[in-house]
Amino acid sequence: MNKLAKIQNQALRIATGCYKGAPFQHLHDEATVLPIPDHIKLHASLFNQRAKLPTHPCNKLTVPPAFSRHLKQTTFDNSNQFTFNIPIDPNLVSPDTIKLNCKTIHSTIVQNYVSKCKPNSIINQTPPPVYKSELTLSRNTRCLLSQLRSGQSRFLLSFLNRIDPTNFPSSLCKLQEHNVAHIFNCLIVPNLLTRT
Repeated sequence: MNKLAKIQNQALRIATGCYKGAPFQHLHDEATVLPIPDHIKLHASLFNQRAKLPTHPCNKLTVPPAFSRHLKQTTFDNSNQFTFNIPIDPNLVSPDTIKLNCKTIHSTIVQNYVSKCKPNSIINQTPPPVYKSELTLSRNTRCLLSQLRSGQSRFLLSFLNRIDPTNFPSSLCKLQEHNVAHIFNCLIVPNLLTRT
């Protein structure tokens, strides 16, 4: 699981243009992707639910085996440890019920992940979704915006000072920390930026 998570985080850094020190949560928020453990739980739960249809090829696996000894936990028999299960009466199973349960499972797992997320350190709240208009910008501009949202950008003296204190001995701009929050109030480089 850890190896897969490392590969996913590397891929998200490439996709978003963020630096190595960017928080993992920021990478997942930017790309609107679940971390590997939550992603696996989501797909295992959806598979488990769909297999309850009598016409599903794996339906016979949903019935517990006759022998009593447990050799190994499975997607279908794990005491809700690895999957999110919605109990369903085998006599009342229909494609519409399964479809509704799958939507509920998806929403529940995503909401559980979102509720565990820490607030963004720059705006001190859950980050809003990235505006659709940002899709029209060039890749370089989108990467720069993603870097700024993570608080790690070469435009910030605080970041440059942290990675190269020799060439950038100070992280201050007129006695204030030169970070993303300061950009909105910078008197040296006035701008019309607002926090949204």
